[in-house]
Amino acid sequence: MKLITLILTVFFLKSCGNTKEIASTQNNKSIQNMEVVSGAYEIAKIGADDIFPVELSLEFDSKTNKVSGFSGCNNFTGTYSIDGSHISVSQLITTQAFCKPKINQFERKFLEYLTNASSYKIVNDELILIRDNKDTLHANKRKSKTVFTYQQTTRGFFEKIWVTKDSITISNDRDLIDTKAAVCNEEDWELLMSLYKNIDVNTISELEPPSKTFQFDAAAMATVEIDIDSDNYKTKIFDHGRPPKSIEELVNKLLSMKKMMLKE
Repeated sequence: MKLITLILTVFFLKSCGNTKEIASTQNNKSIQNMEVVSGAYEIAKIGADDIFPVELSLEFDSKTNKVSGFSGCNNFTGTYSIDGSHISVSQLITTQAFCKPKINQFERKFLEYLTNASSYKIVNDELILIRDNKDTLHANKRKSKTVFTYQQTTRGFFEKIWVTKDSITISNDRDLIDTKAAVCNEEDWELLMSLYKNIDVNTISELEPPSKTFQFDAAAMATVEIDIDSDNYKTKIFDHGRPPKSIEELVNKLLSMKKMMLKE
């Protein structure tokens, strides 16, 4: 009788242990799904499609609940909210560029799946958006992001150019609502990165401008910014057309990319 009691006790203890392990596994899965949606992603799959004519991107800012990215032809921005494993993306605003039909097709599908997503999961740094229990959009966490920005302004004029690996965007709107965008080709990006590598970004904030006629409204005020992930490097104000020597080639490349974009 004692032997039977002992066996039953061991059985129940092991059963309780297994129950705890199962509960722990379920909790871990739940915690993984509760991981903060934040940072930059590269789109890997839209529905059944995993090959795109251009690189598509998606970025979430968990501090402001803003979502933005490049959808193939246009840049977009909007808001998002998270409630447990549920996600809602809304108030999307896009630029108004026109591209080839194939690119437009991917863009419409991308934005449709993004705004229609109702839940999400994160598996090994891959964000998966879900609708009606079906995986609709897969995005891989981007390891790093670099943005080059050139801005010039006067009392009555404003121009901002910013370039990423995905796109080049131009705006003459100080509120950055009205913008024009195009795909940044690989050759231009590689040249831009090679010029960047010749610059000591840690010292660009100390570069003295060759001239300061902007102080008398004789030239537009210009600056260069380089963002690498969360780090920002910015020059002092200099005259448009006369940048510090060490960043001159970089500035000329950014301006030439803008010029070529406007010709197309």
